[in-house]
Amino acid sequence: MTIRIGTRGSDLALAQALAVQRDLEAMGEGTELVIVKTTGDLDLSQSFADLGPAGVFAVELRIALLKGEVDIAVHSAKDLPSQTPEGLVIVAAPERVAAHDRLLILPEHHDPEAKGLPLREGARLGTAAARRTALAKSMRPDLEIQTLRGNVPTRIQKLKDGEHDAILLAAAGLDRLHASAGRGECEPPSLDGLIIHDMNPEEFTPAPGQGAIAIEARAEDTAAEIAARLNDPSAKLCLDAERVVLSAVDAGCHTPFGVWCREVDPGLAMTAFMEVDGVLRTAGARGEDPAVLGAIVAGELLGREA
Repeated sequence: MTIRIGTRGSDLALAQALAVQRDLEAMGEGTELVIVKTTGDLDLSQSFADLGPAGVFAVELRIALLKGEVDIAVHSAKDLPSQTPEGLVIVAAPERVAAHDRLLILPEHHDPEAKGLPLREGARLGTAAARRTALAKSMRPDLEIQTLRGNVPTRIQKLKDGEHDAILLAAAGLDRLHASAGRGECEPPSLDGLIIHDMNPEEFTPAPGQGAIAIEARAEDTAAEIAARLNDPSAKLCLDAERVVLSAVDAGCHTPFGVWCREVDPGLAMTAFMEVDGVLRTAGARGEDPAVLGAIVAGELLGREA
């Protein structure tokens, strides 16, 4: 069979889909890329919270799966809402890359001695994420938070054009684009002239699934069985744990929320935060079972026993 791979059309989405395509073809499978336009791609003027229900980058891909127009969908795992539609299943999470955020700064607005974020007082910080906004404001109330939308190259160009003094992006997206550019699949994102600062994920909590790819398919479909062979057990274990918390706290694009799970010796370690009534609640725990660990952390965030 030819496995039809559903993907968004951005350079980053294509880089992820092409990686899956290469792995499938290395297994001897025939493949075809199918580009699907999503709500999040069509409206680039608003913040994510303003676009409506969670999953603006996933809904059309899921519809295409349910209609049989594609056989698998390749998502940035952080774009997936907490609930998976009936009939679909996340069959694989390939090896996860960096989960942390990366701060890109115009040199004239860089202050390496500043606390929290290395930015001059009153700097304009571009982001569309409620999570990044809440964390940045908690560290630096003096910053001016501005809405930043568009694909990665567009966001970087807006920074270079002076629309913002600094912007926050996922390190994974930048790293994947550089790797894809090295294979001649796209133009590399140009960071020339910018100050690059990697955020500590234990202090600046990532989004659930950040740095991970989720491959979704129709349950019990032949393509699901094939794509499941691309799963990295460690990546899937941590993704499952993070999605347990996401589901339990029912956090959509409007809710400032982050959770990060990683393997430690022994077991798993998780840290999380959520804004409740204007206050940032934090939680953390260690364990071996992702469902139990996720329930404990969610319980702490919600102010109740798991």
